[in-house]
Order: sequence, then structure tokens, then C-alpha cells
Amino acid sequence: MPALLRSTDSLDSLWEELVYTEARLLAAGEKTHAATVAKALKTLEGLQTGQKAAWRREIVAQAHVDSADDDLDERVESIGRDLLYIEKGNRKSARFRQYFKGPVSAIVRLGLKSQLDVVRPFVALLAKEAEKVLKDHGKALTGILKKGEAAVEERASAATDRADHRARHILSFVDDLNAMRTTMHAELTLAGVKKGMTRSYGDRFFKQTSRTSRAIEPSPEPAPAPTPEE
Repeated sequence: MPALLRSTDSLDSLWEELVYTEARLLAAGEKTHAATVAKALKTLEGLQTGQKAAWRREIVAQAHVDSADDDLDERVESIGRDLLYIEKGNRKSARFRQYFKGPVSAIVRLGLKSQLDVVRPFVALLAKEAEKVLKDHGKALTGILKKGEAAVEERASAATDRADHRARHILSFVDDLNAMRTTMHAELTLAGVKKGMTRSYGDRFFKQTSRTSRAIEPSPEPAPAPTPEE
């Protein structure tokens, strides 16, 4: 019997299995079954293209998240430096602590989504500041927040699309592939028996089978060395 292909198997491993089966079928002159496998291979190649497109979108989305995160980190550090300069280095001043309850680095170390939640109130606070440098920070921060929020949303959407592609297309394909292989094995076995072949005829067309390895005959014990004559 062909081994049951798992939903966790990579598409590359499924491709390898199908290519092997197609080649064995063609070599044996089983053209009808080979055509069925060729059709499955074409479907698989389409799934591989779709999977790579989903992966690409997710990678690009992560790059956008990292870019926005760097921009936000740099802006937060710049706000911290300018506030500290204005407050003459007093980290405990009411105005400084209005923005930073602890070290500036504590905010910078946050992931983008968490940092957006912490920094979002800065925009309204900076707009009310008297110093132009702080007001300018507020304007710049507005754009960075917009970029960051879009990047986080893009990443979530890309992850959903990847999971959806797998659930809707890849998992059902693996189920169909297992059904096809089981049916094909039964048909090949029956055809082999009619041709006078052994019942294992159907196994030879599948790279992965469920049959156990043949038992290895133990090597005979070596004959005892002759006793030297006295």
C-alpha cells in the first residue's frame, strides 16, 4: 500500500513523490495512470506558485513592519533626547514623565504593535507643547503611526491569507492525493495479478509505501576453528 501522505508534508516532498510515481508508471507502460498523476502534478505546481505568492506577501509585510518599527524607534529616541534637553536633564520632571514613565529604551524595545499603543497619545501631547521642535515631532509622529498601523494590518492580512490558502487548497489536495494513490494502488495490484505478477506489483510505483522492510536473514554462525591436533 502507498504510505499515507501527511498534511504536514511539504509541497516539495509531495512533488518528489508524484514525479517518482509518474516515471515508474511510464516505464511500466501504465499510460492511463501516468496521465492521472501528470494532472495531479499540474495541480500541485499551481499550489506551489500560490504558496510562494502567499509567503512572499508575508515576507514583504514583515519587512514593512520592521521598517516602520525602525522609524518609530528613532523618533521616540529623538523625542526623548529633545525633552531631556528642554528639561535640563531632569528625567523626573512632570513633563518628561508625562511621556516616559521609565527609560526611553523600555518603549523602544517593544514590538511595533505594542509600541504604537504606547506612543499614540504622544501626538496630542506634542501638539500642545510650546516648543517648535516638539510640535514638529508630533507632526512627524502622525505619519509614522499611520505607516506603522498599515504595516501591522498588512502583516495580519498576509498571515490570514497564507493560512487560508493552506486550509482551502493544500489540505484538500493532500486528501484527494491519498484517495487517488489508494485507488490507483488497488487497480494496479489487480491488473498485476491478472498478468501473473505478485500482489506486491502495485507497491513498486510508489516511493513511500507502508509495507515493512523485508526481514534480513541472519548470517550463519562461523564454523568453530578446528581443534589443533595434539
